Amino acid sequence: MKRLFLSILALSLFAGTSQALFVRLPDGTIRNGYVNTIGRALAKPARRLPSDFSYLTPKAYFRIHYNTSGTAAVPPTDDNASGVPDWVEFVGQSADSIRQVYMDMGYTRTLDDAGGTLNGGGVEYDIYLTELADDGVYGLTWFGPNGYMQLDDDYAESIYVTSGKAALRVTLAHEMFHSIQFTYYDGAEWVWWMEATAVFMEDVLYPDINDYWQYLSPTGFVDTFFENPTQSLYESGLTPNSAHMYGAAVFCHFLDQHDRVKGRSVIRETMERMAELRNGDVPVIAGVIENRLGEPMNDLLARFWVWSYFTGDRTRPGFSFEDAEGYTSPPPNMLPKYQWVVEDLSTKGESVGLHTVSPLGGWITQIDPDGSTGGIRITFSPQNDETENWSWRVAVASGYSVQIIEPDGDHVEIGGWDTYDDIIVVAGNGMTSGYARSFTITATYDQSLTKPTPAEIELELAQNQPNPFNVGTTLPFTLTEDANVTVRVYDVTGRLVRTLVRNAPYVAGYNTVAWDGLMRNGRKTGSGVYLARVVAGKAVRVRAMTLVR
Repeated sequence: MKRLFLSILALSLFAGTSQALFVRLPDGTIRNGYVNTIGRALAKPARRLPSDFSYLTPKAYFRIHYNTSGTAAVPPTDDNASGVPDWVEFVGQSADSIRQVYMDMGYTRTLDDAGGTLNGGGVEYDIYLTELADDGVYGLTWFGPNGYMQLDDDYAESIYVTSGKAALRVTLAHEMFHSIQFTYYDGAEWVWWMEATAVFMEDVLYPDINDYWQYLSPTGFVDTFFENPTQSLYESGLTPNSAHMYGAAVFCHFLDQHDRVKGRSVIRETMERMAELRNGDVPVIAGVIENRLGEPMNDLLARFWVWSYFTGDRTRPGFSFEDAEGYTSPPPNMLPKYQWVVEDLSTKGESVGLHTVSPLGGWITQIDPDGSTGGIRITFSPQNDETENWSWRVAVASGYSVQIIEPDGDHVEIGGWDTYDDIIVVAGNGMTSGYARSFTITATYDQSLTKPTPAEIELELAQNQPNPFNVGTTLPFTLTEDANVTVRVYDVTGRLVRTLVRNAPYVAGYNTVAWDGLMRNGRKTGSGVYLARVVAGKAVRVRAMTLVR
């Protein structure tokens, strides 16, 4: 069974401040007692470490400092007989590669340590390979005029959730992003965004490692991100055992996947704005996100929590996150069921729930279709008429499909609710500061609401022909009115295989889209079941297709 450890941010109260990942043991203790009485983790005072050797990376961005003997010795293997251990060369090649990716993403600020014999011997950014496992640390990044980075010498110890080269890669991606962050602004108030974005970048650079999944699972952790959506997005997580700000990386994934054009670049733009204002407060970060994406935070949060709900065993392939199935503990996984699930509504007749949500927090109510005919009326009522702070959505799921309903006003009707597998009501609080706000959700059963709730555009997706198929197949669909259509193919795990049509105009009536059985890289797909997902306006339909080679 895989052992889980919680990493927690280190903010030093000493002159040389660092960002770090500290390992917390399953019993809740942090190795070597790094947390003080206020829950803030303390790093050691900044100091350069003695090293016997150094290695200049091929692109000369970094100087790697290492030892070949003692407790901090790197693995000695030197298969290419270069005189430099293979592990050190691997660190150097990885560092150069990661830095180039960040530069290509627009992070072009110079990383250096001002040079000099006391600062590693040159202007290159210094990386020290040392024994960190005894301190329960994955990596450390020190900022200031003589900033540098520390990494474990081999990531071979059992404390590391991800080990070896994979651990080195994601830790280097994470810590280097901290190094870049410090070139913009080093205020402590945006620590939650520092960690959320650094964890996000781990997965951007190494999407197959998925080390960040651990921060969404309450097994062995406390205060994981999906436990209770009512907490602020910007919860710092500096209380003991908290993984909240690391798990907040999933919100960065949402921004990226919700808006493929602007979502990723908005992270850099938040840092640029903080550098300009010398201010990393939450309203500054939220303001950049809103202005860049053209949507208020309450709308973004409402959709984000719909996506988050449909993860793990609730995943509908192609609907939400690319890694949705890997988020095995969907929200709200630590709230008692009676607080957020409405059952037997046709018997009760009505259910009223009063809920309180922190700024930039959310809420999920599940209404369980109990098999009775008819439907429900849902009313959303913010307290004190603070409607402008809130957005709410209703999502209904049937089979592979999920339809999101954006209510026009304070109520919505869901007809034919016996045709749905799942119904949820989601709310997002767009306030960026202040105290928590409350609202009520009222769900009323009405036996006369038998007609299924229509989407804005009626979309019918017929079975592909032929099916099963070998070389190619055709997807027929019908629209009730002209609409822009997106058609994608996914495998059964939810991974994108091919985008066939992206937001293209189609006329009302009968239409078809062909798929030749190839992936987006032009290679043939293997035999198996694939899912075609067609989106027209707010209408979504999914069909399973069988490919036989």
